[in-house]
Amino acid sequence: LFHVVRALAALTDRGIVIQGRAPGDIVALRGPGRAGLRGMVANLGDEPKRFDTAGDSSVTLTPASFVAATDDSDWLWHADRRRDRTILLAPFDLAFLFAEEDGA
Repeated sequence: LFHVVRALAALTDRGIVIQGRAPGDIVALRGPGRAGLRGMVANLGDEPKRFDTAGDSSVTLTPASFVAATDDSDWLWHADRRRDRTILLAPFDLAFLFAEEDGA
């Protein structure tokens, strides 16, 4: 929960767009920006779902990464980022989206 609250605070005053619906769907919050944290996406359903990252890199909080995330308040800022165009979110997974400065 700490990383979610911290991310929401970082996105404050950025004109966030919310897509999707709860429960049972993917819900995404995205803000503008050329670099850094751009948003979050959560699978609120009980089936795995794919999400198009639109070129953003992502860090997914999964059961496997949960221990590292709870032990380190800066986990989100130095966790390994994936550069996949689409990500597969297991039920109730949460991913943080990052834009890269060069747009790559």
